Amino acid sequence: MDNQNTAQNNSEQTSASKYLSYTGFIVIVGITLFAFISLFNSSLNIKIGTDASDRFQVIDKEDRRYLLINGQAKQFIDLSDMKSYARYTAVMELPMHMFINPGRMLLCGLGVGSLAREYNLKGWSVDIFETDTALVNLAQNYFGFNPSIIPVYHQNGREYLNDSVEPYRIILIDGICSAEYHVESMTKDFFTLASSKLTTDGILAIAFESQGWYDDLVSSVSATLKQNFKEVFVYPIVEPPSLFGSIVIMASNAQHNDLIRDLERNDTFSPFWRYGPEYQKVHAWDNRFIAEDKNSVILTDEKPLSPLIIDRLKQASWKVPKDYLP
Repeated sequence: MDNQNTAQNNSEQTSASKYLSYTGFIVIVGITLFAFISLFNSSLNIKIGTDASDRFQVIDKEDRRYLLINGQAKQFIDLSDMKSYARYTAVMELPMHMFINPGRMLLCGLGVGSLAREYNLKGWSVDIFETDTALVNLAQNYFGFNPSIIPVYHQNGREYLNDSVEPYRIILIDGICSAEYHVESMTKDFFTLASSKLTTDGILAIAFESQGWYDDLVSSVSATLKQNFKEVFVYPIVEPPSLFGSIVIMASNAQHNDLIRDLERNDTFSPFWRYGPEYQKVHAWDNRFIAEDKNSVILTDEKPLSPLIIDRLKQASWKVPKDYLP
């Protein structure tokens, strides 16, 4: 009996030893795989540039280059063609489809220069004002922007508009790819000045981020634009409509209910079309709407965008998924 118990104990000890060995082996393999995956993922994110204050960071990941502002991605381009694939950038190209011939376009806020470059390639005469020289340098050094082809004026937007003589057919305001909220470019006073610098059929478009399609900020900017423009439409981007994301509002004193230049729809039923810029244009155009803004706050120089609203949007922006792009 004693021999039998001894044999049983030895068997149990052997089994336990084998179990511990196998467990240890699995743990070691797991740690090794985790380390390898972490190393692999980190190698995909290559920081290649920044500004002196570290507000801006340029990151390469696979075949894309991203501009991070205060730690959040605000623009990205495909390195194969240097074109922006940010969703709001595609929607800001819609005004080009509303005219037969190109004209003059003013861009308020350079971003990475991709929007200006697209208009320029389509034959538009483009002017830009941008006060942040660090952003201009990054656009030139890492995003293929050439200031010798498209001039950049380093002065306040109102000063530039006051000095300009020849009217613009399109004025675009980029309120996304910037280190700060440009509250001075979202007031009735600014829109009054901008509208006076547009042609009779001209279009003003402004892009910013909001908590969905029906955010109070969307209604407020829409109501403010209506103080100077007869036609004001919201061009939504994010889905579903309640999510935080980018949005574009366009205003004009002329009707632009039809597109002169057709959009590229998915006639070939490509499964990848859904993720490209042409989809964003079609989605925004097909879902455009007039905001319910009768009781909304009119933004003015005396009473601009509230710091509480800015803080609310900043808090919301930090809750979005890590792969969020405007």
